[in-house]
Formats: sequence, structure tokens, C-alpha cells
Amino acid sequence: MRTAGVDRRQQQRGITTVKRTAYAILVLALAAPATAFAQQHGGSAEDQLACTPDVYRLCASNIPDEDAITACLRQNKSQLSAGCKAVFSRPDTAAAPKKTDDDD
Repeated sequence: MRTAGVDRRQQQRGITTVKRTAYAILVLALAAPATAFAQQHGGSAEDQLACTPDVYRLCASNIPDEDAITACLRQNKSQLSAGCKAVFSRPDTAAAPKKTDDDD
């Protein structure tokens, strides 16, 4: 009987390890499109976290096209979460003209 208890505990540990591994893979898979989006569009890690759920909720069919995701989020601004809405409410610094040495 004692070995059955030990086997059961080992089995439970194995299941827990599998669950943790699956969760880690899921988190990485969900973060990947947001990371690519933020890198291309100049967003921060906080921007990624704020908008990732909205990307999957509103714009999943546009993944992995970052430009289409951005357009989709802008089109659905009224439905965005508060955090993502704040990201899209900031002035668009990416569209601002960059200062060059010739501008001086």
C-alpha cells in the first residue's frame, strides 16, 4: 500500500509539471504576436500587455499581420480595454517627423 501512495504522489507531481509547462508555452505563444507588434510599432512591454487580450478578442483573424492588427484595434477603439485604449489615445510619435541634422 505504501508504494501505491508514493506512486500516486509522483504521478501528481508529473501532472503538475506538465500543467506548468503547458501554461508557460501558452503564455509564450500568446505573447509572441504582441511582441512582434510592439517591436514594429514602437510599443513598450506595458503596451503589449495592455493590448494582447484585445488583439485576441477583437482582431485574432488579423494575426500575424501587425499593420492589420493596428488598423483593427483603431477601428474598434470604443471596444478596447481601458489599458489598450490609453495606448491608442496617446499622440502618435511614430508618425511625427524625425528631426535630422539638416533641420538645425
